[in-house]
Amino acid sequence: MTNSPYQPGDPRFGPQPQPGQYPPNGGYPPPNQPYGAPPPNQGPYGAPQPYPGPMPGGMYPPGPPFPPPPKKKRTGLWVALGIVGVLLLIVIAGGVARVLVSSAQGGGVTDTSDVDAGECIVVTAEPETLKADEVSCGDTDFHYVVAEKSITQGLCGPNYSRYWVAGEEGALCLAPVYQEGRCYYIPSATGGTALADIRENDCGSPVSGGTNIRVDTKAAGEPECPDSDGTYFAEKPRPVGYCFSVID
Repeated sequence: MTNSPYQPGDPRFGPQPQPGQYPPNGGYPPPNQPYGAPPPNQGPYGAPQPYPGPMPGGMYPPGPPFPPPPKKKRTGLWVALGIVGVLLLIVIAGGVARVLVSSAQGGGVTDTSDVDAGECIVVTAEPETLKADEVSCGDTDFHYVVAEKSITQGLCGPNYSRYWVAGEEGALCLAPVYQEGRCYYIPSATGGTALADIRENDCGSPVSGGTNIRVDTKAAGEPECPDSDGTYFAEKPRPVGYCFSVID
């Protein structure tokens, strides 16, 4: 039986209502502020709860598109990766899940028309919002790939995270991009700037406050993972799957 880091009800994945509250006094977020929700089937998650004060723009980690990290089988839990997402999910995305860097080849993503499916972005946290910048998909640092562009903010698949801009109806559906043999920190939070908080870390120095995972396998298709591993699979923009183990 395949173990998945994504479970129904996780606000970091799948179609979700726009998270957070509007700014105090009934104001709306200023135009062109990115918002998001990840990774990913409503991949692990229930409807997000309102956040006090202005909601940081950005995504929640999936999928695929940031995911909750798969937990070890002996614990009966699974870590969500996914992007992310970003996961991230784990960010992983699509599932769970969920870093502000200027692109060497592109620039800031201010609306969904700035990038196309198959292109990649990094997401970083700024005061009360998230910022996305285009990067090369060949970059081996953690980033997200645009799986597809949705005409509404609630139509990204189960294994993807969402990123949108205030005032726009559409959204970017994101899948987290991990590297085999590397380790990542997945924050326990599923809203706010969680997608920007997913990051690579030293496999020998787990970070507290979330889940630390190691990517044991990365495959061009659905992964065949051992029962002890968590899994994350994103079909778009190109099929890719991961097997993850949790680092204590």
